[in-house]
Amino acid sequence: MSKIGICGDIHGRQFWKTVKEHVDDFDKIVFLGDYLSCYPYEWEPGIDYKQIAIERFEEVLNFKNNNPEKVILLTGNHDLSYFNSNICECRTDWKNWDKINKMFFDNIKSFGLAWETKIGDKRYFFSHAGVKKGWFENWVKDNLFKWDRDELPSADYFNNLFHTAYDDGRSFDTKFTHDFENAIGIYSTYRGWYGRDYGSIVWADIREYGMGPEYDNVVFICGHTQLEEEPIIEKWVMDLDVRRPFVLDTETGKIEDYE
Repeated sequence: MSKIGICGDIHGRQFWKTVKEHVDDFDKIVFLGDYLSCYPYEWEPGIDYKQIAIERFEEVLNFKNNNPEKVILLTGNHDLSYFNSNICECRTDWKNWDKINKMFFDNIKSFGLAWETKIGDKRYFFSHAGVKKGWFENWVKDNLFKWDRDELPSADYFNNLFHTAYDDGRSFDTKFTHDFENAIGIYSTYRGWYGRDYGSIVWADIREYGMGPEYDNVVFICGHTQLEEEPIIEKWVMDLDVRRPFVLDTETGKIEDYE
């Protein structure tokens, strides 16, 4: 049986190590982004949780470097705050911003926006927050890489956007990068004032998916919207941001807790 391990928003937490300790159980291990920007209330007073989060992020990077074909690192909105704070400015570690920025760009080719696999006739599309059609058609389709079809583009399409914007190093003074950051920074009304009807691939809130599927035969697997205890599992979208790992059976398409 083929298995894919899934680790949602880490935010300095350790739950992903359960997957690391059993790495041989999986064909792929997908991290859904948001590696830092901890929640202060989860830590004991007096602990330098920001420094601990950096050390744990380094462990994730080492895990990827030791398993380059197996481990997939996706990028979340909080991660992009260390690229440009206009994309996300929430719990950003300003004291260590330069150090974290360097960690991302020293490993930029290890990151992407999306990854996908096919199970039966369905595409299982992994990203931090999924892809809302309104965001794609209004901010990406005709403005960045041209797309003249109605179906959702491949994961590689979105990864090409990301790497075209950032692979040239730390100089982002290009029109494409500015256009990309304007598009990726779109958030919805669920996330604050001046929000739109839909968020980007790193900002879409799970409540935006309540009306049902927008793309045929696509299942979005994402995190981003933190839930209390249980994931949201629908036929067209799954929000796994519940502070524990999951496993996807690639024969049945079933997702379960990994224990």
